Amino acid sequence: MNGLTDLHDCYAEGENKLIKEVQLRMIDRLNNEVEVVEKQLIAIIKEDEEMYKSYKLIISVSGIGKVLVGI
Repeated sequence: MNGLTDLHDCYAEGENKLIKEVQLRMIDRLNNEVEVVEKQLIAIIKEDEEMYKSYKLIISVSGIGKVLVGI
């Protein structure tokens, strides 16, 4: 995402269109892959009752989410 904002500093208006489009497609693809991995991790956690219980307790804390938990 930082690369997208840097494009404005490196190229004249209109020169960065192709690069921006490619980067946006790459970001979209990576976001989709992250979603797939997150779903797989949740499925693995749910297989272990104790781990799932701990997971639910951890994410119930205000300010704690998937990023801080590592999922």
